[in-house]
Amino acid sequence: KELQNAIRHELGRQGTGAQSAQPTRTVAVAKLRRNRQKLLELFFADEEGAEYFREEATRLSRQIQALEEAATEAALEMQRQSVLADRFEQVATLLRDLDIDTIWNEASAAEKRTLVTELVEAIIVYPDRLQVAINGALPLTVDFEEVGLRPAGMRTMVSKGGLEPPRDFSH
Repeated sequence: KELQNAIRHELGRQGTGAQSAQPTRTVAVAKLRRNRQKLLELFFADEEGAEYFREEATRLSRQIQALEEAATEAALEMQRQSVLADRFEQVATLLRDLDIDTIWNEASAAEKRTLVTELVEAIIVYPDRLQVAINGALPLTVDFEEVGLRPAGMRTMVSKGGLEPPRDFSH
């Protein structure tokens, strides 16, 4: 649940960033268009020369084009984020409704191996922990005890009386 909430938050944050810049760009484009119109009016009133008009009109047009391209890219990014959020919700629903225990219990040994190899990229064994690399995710660090294993260096000996702590035979 916490991971899903964090993913939802991140997807929402990315979409909000693109969306919040949109009104600022719209105002800036409108202002540049008004300036271009005023420049055109000055040109027609013979208050500005042709060279100045051409330079200023080109500069304003480039600024307008850059802002419109940024707005288009922001709209596309918002659309991508929306599609990504929808797909995430579909996957989250599928995983929530998936009965992993039943699937695992019904799977053959070969199917279980396939499930694990599709999910787990690598398991790295360190003296004090395991590191599990999941396909497409950051590695997880797991203590031996968390997965039912004994810590490194600990041996179990069986005798008539049951389990005994390991003996030190180093001397």
